[in-house]
Amino acid sequence: MTMLNSEPIRTTNLWIPHDIIVVHATPLMRIGITSALYESGLFARYSISAFVTLDEADARILTARPGDVIILDIDAWSSLMRPGHASTFHALKTRGLAFGLIASAKQGEVTYLEAQGLSGLVRPESELRHIVSMVEDLAAGRNYFFQRQASAPVVAQLASLSVRQLEILKLMAVGLLNKQIAAELGIKEGTVKCHVSAILKTLDCNRRTQAIAMFILNREVP
Repeated sequence: MTMLNSEPIRTTNLWIPHDIIVVHATPLMRIGITSALYESGLFARYSISAFVTLDEADARILTARPGDVIILDIDAWSSLMRPGHASTFHALKTRGLAFGLIASAKQGEVTYLEAQGLSGLVRPESELRHIVSMVEDLAAGRNYFFQRQASAPVVAQLASLSVRQLEILKLMAVGLLNKQIAAELGIKEGTVKCHVSAILKTLDCNRRTQAIAMFILNREVP
């Protein structure tokens, strides 16, 4: 990434238009995160951009302003903190950008990451609402470190799906459409649609992207 000139940090709040930049290599994670942010209603005045890699997001990050939030996966964070890149990170921090990480970390590692300048961390298996809460806090200038395992209610919801419903949800999560799922399982497309409706109802989701994100973030459920 290109080196940035520092400028003073300015106070921010959720009512001032800012940007949220999401960098995550997993397509459905990007969809789930951005959908959760949009649907929360907290960031209506924000511009939300999503990228696969840090290099892809480079030009966008270079135009970021004080108060903007950057959410990274572990690969993007590791790339940002490579030898020779740390100075760029500190320049961005000086400009007032907040960085949040979606990754698993032990308590000692969390302390180290915070000391490096990370503003927030959420485990990949956490609920989407915790990612939304992290972005909300980071946008308001607060740190947010949430390490709790997946909540019992979410695990229970996923576990309550039938074997067939879970099978369909897994195929949804790899990007298959209803017609493709029907062909894969040897059933009618109408049957798949009924199962998808039942899945959304069981998981209290309005859209299939929400259900997919819930499954991805809690993939330890059998």
